[in-house]
Amino acid sequence: MKQTLRDRLDVLFMGRQYADDDLRMCESDIRWALDTDAYCPNCEGIDACVLPVKGYMMFFNHADAGRFKLPRFGVAFCQYLKQQQAELSEADQVDHYKGADFNRLKVTDDNKTAFNRCRQYAMTINKQTKKGLLLIGNEGTGKTSLAYAVMRQANRAGLPCAFIVVSNVLDDLRQNYKNDFYEPTTYFRAKEKHFVILDDLGVEKPTDWVREQIYKLINERYMKGLPTLITTNFTLQELEERLGSDDIVVGKRITGRICEMCDIVPVTGKSWRRKK
Repeated sequence: MKQTLRDRLDVLFMGRQYADDDLRMCESDIRWALDTDAYCPNCEGIDACVLPVKGYMMFFNHADAGRFKLPRFGVAFCQYLKQQQAELSEADQVDHYKGADFNRLKVTDDNKTAFNRCRQYAMTINKQTKKGLLLIGNEGTGKTSLAYAVMRQANRAGLPCAFIVVSNVLDDLRQNYKNDFYEPTTYFRAKEKHFVILDDLGVEKPTDWVREQIYKLINERYMKGLPTLITTNFTLQELEERLGSDDIVVGKRITGRICEMCDIVPVTGKSWRRKK
């Protein structure tokens, strides 16, 4: 049998009775708490949240209500919001870019096209997204800031994210080979996280071992259909030559995979670092 509003209030207040004037003073909190009780137990994730502020659950504070003889409420984070914040904290490894957000980034004639393409991609990313982006541009043009802004939006969409400098993945694997007890966590994050930024592809010295590891990482994410955002200072042809070196076929295999899994976004303009 369907519960009446009075029945629901009796459950919420555990039988406590309050004057109508007291209830009117906290009417919005009451509705929020009732919605929390009704919807949160069967919630499927932060995207499906119907509460006034996604992930914020309102609850009746029995201790304070007993102390003050008035209805009192508190707010708690749901499990999905806690997970989202933990993911963002883990993803934010570089302090310099933590403030990067589409609402804060400066838009100029030089970066307007890249900004709009990245923002459009970020606003539509979800758990079904498989395609990523390849940001190509000279050093200091704002590629990493744009990438970070995309990652923050992906995090808001509930995707586990990671920011990974490609050279750090390689250092991580080298340590693993030297020490049997070393856990290559950077490599595992680069391989497993749903949405990953691979920053500064191509700057590492291109040995056969480096090429092999880069191909294995990119190919694994491609095979799993995980969206990846890659930044590089090199053009595709330069990447082919640099990662192929004496064997251009290897370079073509790597860039071929990247082109299949990413849309190319040129980032133009003068270096922001040199302007500063």
